[in-house]
Amino acid sequence: FVSNLTREVFLSTNPKIDRSKLSVVHNSVLPTPTTEAVDLHSRFGIAPEKAIILFHGRISPEKGIDVLLRAVSQLPREKYHLLIFGEGKKHVMKKLREIIVSNNIGECVTFAGYQTDIQPFVRSCDIAVQPSVMQESLGLANLESMMWSRAVVTTNNGAQPEYIVDGRDGILVDPGNPYALADALSRLIASPELRRELGEAAKKRFATDFAYPRFFDAISNIYNHLWDSNE
Repeated sequence: FVSNLTREVFLSTNPKIDRSKLSVVHNSVLPTPTTEAVDLHSRFGIAPEKAIILFHGRISPEKGIDVLLRAVSQLPREKYHLLIFGEGKKHVMKKLREIIVSNNIGECVTFAGYQTDIQPFVRSCDIAVQPSVMQESLGLANLESMMWSRAVVTTNNGAQPEYIVDGRDGILVDPGNPYALADALSRLIASPELRRELGEAAKKRFATDFAYPRFFDAISNIYNHLWDSNE
């Protein structure tokens, strides 16, 4: 299982299985070979004094993009710009654009589309956000942001608390709550020092507990154990 959460959900079905055969190995991500920073302000025509908030992933209702848009609509427009990377179905995108128009935040939000390699953009933002309203089995997008020492704001309704301690290496908020999300983003926008502290702590947590070599070794040990048991 990729998280303790997924293991517990599986066990809640009362499966007829020897529990000693169940293992949890938290997933990981690898840095892309040529990940270089991107000047997001110049690339997207964003004023240099604005903090850049970045979401990347599938644009679908369960990812909470509508909540994110309602959250940023509460922030001072001269303080931030939200970049949304990913693709979504036409009816989903239509609804999100309606929220943008109704909240008059068109100048503060850019749908940046799908990127084959998102990591250069992740490492170049000021704040990474994942406002999922569903239970995430792990959340690779969060791990990518942590790997690149970004300050992460995400929800607490999945496996996120297994790798983020609220206030230490990220900020956790309740899902579906635009006010709590706006408060977290506002604190980070106002404090580059807090962003730096959370980002550095996140990078350290990733390197210690979630780096790819650790994941590879854990998976290899399980397969080696199975091989030895069957000899």
